[in-house]
Amino acid sequence: GSGSHFYREEILSAESTTIEIPMVTSPNAEAKNYNLNLQLNCESSGGSVYNFTETVGIVINESESLSIIAPDRFVLTENDKGVTPIEFEIANFGSNPVRGVQVSVSAESVDFSKDYQYYGTFEKDDNDNFSADVTTAETGDFPGKITVKYMDSFNNERAIEKAITIVSEEATTPTAESGEENFFQKFLRIVFGIGA
Repeated sequence: GSGSHFYREEILSAESTTIEIPMVTSPNAEAKNYNLNLQLNCESSGGSVYNFTETVGIVINESESLSIIAPDRFVLTENDKGVTPIEFEIANFGSNPVRGVQVSVSAESVDFSKDYQYYGTFEKDDNDNFSADVTTAETGDFPGKITVKYMDSFNNERAIEKAITIVSEEATTPTAESGEENFFQKFLRIVFGIGA
């Protein structure tokens, strides 16, 4: 058959046959249960014609609703405050709201000012940023990952991950010089009235 009509020449008594119906859904289709109505027409070997309708339930499940928008590599660079921030975005590009959105980030030999944040509900087309200051006592490339967990509209717990690399070209562990003024700076400021 073609289109929405499918044909079988003959089905013997006490046997069955299978018809595969290829289907696609719109990427904007709402995730829920749909009914597919089938009209079956058949004729017995004696010439009697039978027509009946069957309804089949089809579940259209969500694809991954949330996306992590982040580079594969974060090269640590101090800003004017002497810290090395990283930032990335989480967005709901799906067709349904998602609940319980939470983000965590981790990497070997790297410390984050915060490594977890809870966001709550993301409606369709919502987005938000995650940012944290990063420090490390070593130089090199440090593998890590960003993990986003949430509940989809079918109450299925979902998780998506993105592998990242934190690149440190120089140690970024905070020192007294990058934070509050040290004793020598304080001494110069008080005695000579200058900022060191």
